[in-house]
Amino acid sequence: MIGGLAEMGMAFVVPGLLMGLLQWTILRRSLLQVGWWITLTALGTALGVIVLAAVFSLSVGLARDESPWGLVIAGMAAGLTCGSVQFPALRQSWQRAPLWIAASGLGGSAAPLVFLSLTRGADLTAVGIAGLINGAAAAGACYGAATGLAIVWMARSGVTGTPQRAFPTAPSA
Repeated sequence: MIGGLAEMGMAFVVPGLLMGLLQWTILRRSLLQVGWWITLTALGTALGVIVLAAVFSLSVGLARDESPWGLVIAGMAAGLTCGSVQFPALRQSWQRAPLWIAASGLGGSAAPLVFLSLTRGADLTAVGIAGLINGAAAAGACYGAATGLAIVWMARSGVTGTPQRAFPTAPSA
């Protein structure tokens, strides 16, 4: 049981770390201090997956079927969760930072549908490991397109002041 939980945790934390690293490489050009970004993204992704599972399970229970609409809503809830966890790193620097949460929800709503449609319902036997990786990459690209557009729009709106740390560090002696 513990091995299975560790594998599940790694399956969701590692993609969150990778996504956070990719986003950080872009954001660091626009903001001076986004040091917590990778950590916030990994945490937001892990929490988002928990929310996705809970919301989708609820939708299956209510609809008595695995509805695509339930998956869209669950994916949106997951994206909104991840974006909300990341939001503190953006809010002090960009006027339109709340847009990040909405873009994360939009990207989150499309990503599971893209993944499942490209991987035949995540069927390893049908598509192989390469198919799952390609499906995950395409789903990530959907999420990245939505949040990438948000980054461009937020950057064009200008900064609200001097970029600050989302979580201040202890004063140096």
